[in-house]
Amino acid sequence: MRLRVTTAVLAAMAIASAVSLNGQEPARIQPAASAQGALPSMNTERHAAALAAGSRALHYCTGLFTAGMSLEQIGTTDRSVAAAATMKTDIDRVNKTVSVTYSADMPPRIAAWRPMLGCAQLPIGATVEAVQYLPRLPASLKHPNFDDRPWPMGDQQATADLPVAVRAPGADRLLELLDADDLAAQAAGAAGPSRHHPWRNVFK
Repeated sequence: MRLRVTTAVLAAMAIASAVSLNGQEPARIQPAASAQGALPSMNTERHAAALAAGSRALHYCTGLFTAGMSLEQIGTTDRSVAAAATMKTDIDRVNKTVSVTYSADMPPRIAAWRPMLGCAQLPIGATVEAVQYLPRLPASLKHPNFDDRPWPMGDQQATADLPVAVRAPGADRLLELLDADDLAAQAAGAAGPSRHHPWRNVFK
């Protein structure tokens, strides 16, 4: 008896719902993807400028204080967006930081170098005072010097001529491109060949 009553109630509710819709289809729940698509994009023009400034700061910091490159070398290898080239870039060679200004109402994007750890970006909005909170290794820890050790435990005699038979496909073409780059660099007034590619002789 109770089962019959329950079934009747459910049937009555279904009929009532159909009548109240007046022939209209019930509203469908929108999929989650559609709801997410309606959210505003995080990559605004202002955010893109902050990212470009951070990339430039890190590139210059690493090039100067880790790789020992010149500003000219760093400039030719910079792959930041074109807008980043116009951003004010301040280099602090004493404290080994690079700051790139991208907005008048925001702190610059900053990259700071640490011994043996290299450069790290500070987050958007951080000031230079935050550099002190970056992780560092103990001052007593010394970086090993491999310059005088023979290969493979060091860098001495670390290059050799590769036999033609074992050259990777495309090695000859790579050499042609490197030679062309060297000629272009010399024509532009750069000092000496192989300025950008000190490892190029490995392929010869």
